[in-house]
Amino acid sequence: MATTKNETTIYRHWIFKHDQNERVANYFGDLFPKLKKDEALIEGVFTHPDYRGLRVMPNAIHKTLTQHQYTSINRVIVFVDEKNIPSLKGFHRNGFKPYIIRQEKWLFFRRKVSFIPITSEMEHNYFNWS
Repeated sequence: MATTKNETTIYRHWIFKHDQNERVANYFGDLFPKLKKDEALIEGVFTHPDYRGLRVMPNAIHKTLTQHQYTSINRVIVFVDEKNIPSLKGFHRNGFKPYIIRQEKWLFFRRKVSFIPITSEMEHNYFNWS
């Protein structure tokens, strides 16, 4: 979490490691892949509208991931809507690259979630923001 000197929250995110797989699944269901020992998941990213565009998010992500408890993490997973260009750019600034897409399909009020590997065409499109 990031706050101003006046204690106004301007940014927050959650980060989960593999030892929290069960808790993540209990809360979110099948929305996320099961994390391996060297993976983490970032979720719930939010920057206060008055502070967007100031690169708060990439700086906060960097500061979080350089903390001691995350030094054994080799891959950090985060799902960003493909239309959310500012967030995509912020994660890209931190060295994130797309590797899977979460696809959700609904049938008779039941959601089916699958994870699809990124193709080279999709990766090319990722770097050509409009």
